[in-house]
Amino acid sequence: MKKGFTLIELLVVIAVFSVLAVMSSTILISFFHSENKIVATNEVRQRGNSIIDVFERDVRASKDITPAVCSSCYSITLTGAEGADVTWSCAVPAGVPILSRQSVSGSVSETDTTADGTTIGGCDVFTVFSTVPKLVTFSFDLTNGAGSSRVQEPFRTSVSIRNF
Repeated sequence: MKKGFTLIELLVVIAVFSVLAVMSSTILISFFHSENKIVATNEVRQRGNSIIDVFERDVRASKDITPAVCSSCYSITLTGAEGADVTWSCAVPAGVPILSRQSVSGSVSETDTTADGTTIGGCDVFTVFSTVPKLVTFSFDLTNGAGSSRVQEPFRTSVSIRNF
């Protein structure tokens, strides 16, 4: 009797190893895809929360809110306690939304595309309600990633000015 493996036995072993290789590679690809999506989600949330925090701080520190609408933008001017104005605007020049904050000192911070690849997906009207104290709502979307790792998160806040 000869020692060794038959051709059928070798083919079965190769088939089993092939199935195991496909399953393990699928699991690894899924793991790395999930990790990329988690990183993108964290970047979007961090950036959005930062914008919301600055906006809320500006509104709470203001004594008056003046809304303005132009043909391709929405903006509000917040008058501070010392008379210093901060203007928030959302413009859509050439189809690309840009969210900007400009203080009376002339400093401008714009957000359209950031270093981490997060982009403004759109921003809604700054809605000012004539309540006492005035209440303003603001919402926008941020997007990061591409393809199946693309993450889009909506952000919305409502904040009122303090009574001065």
